[in-house]
Amino acid sequence: MIDFSEANKESLIWHFSSLAEKVLSDRNIEVPFCEIKKTAESYIDNQIAMQKGMQEYYDYLRDVDKKNKRLLTAIKKVKGKTFYKHLLTIIEESEGIDGFAQIVKEPVGKFQKEQYGRTIPGYWVDQWAVGMEGDSWEGTVCVQLKPNKYLKFSYSM
Repeated sequence: MIDFSEANKESLIWHFSSLAEKVLSDRNIEVPFCEIKKTAESYIDNQIAMQKGMQEYYDYLRDVDKKNKRLLTAIKKVKGKTFYKHLLTIIEESEGIDGFAQIVKEPVGKFQKEQYGRTIPGYWVDQWAVGMEGDSWEGTVCVQLKPNKYLKFSYSM
């Protein structure tokens, strides 16, 4: 894997420029070296930006996962293992949590009367179709933890 980083930028530009110059020369195509170098610089800058953006995205996903796990662990301690098990079932049926979960004072969406043991009599869902065919869904789910306290999370399927 190529290390597209600022520290390695000049070396990459030189290598890419030299390679391009050799390939063009072998095919009897004359392009000034400064043009080849300019193209290589642009390519390397784009790759560095892409790598930086992907790293920021992976860092975001790690932070989301860490915060959501902390929140779910706290819910498990307060509500117990049985409630937690049923809550995980709801999350799995929603194909996971998309983004940060949060605690809110009021639920969003329409109540779905679907029994999960004796601990969860139902939950609230607000959803909408996405995509060209309308066969994909996004939305939010709210599960009551106690009066005026709901776990709210987004999903995408």
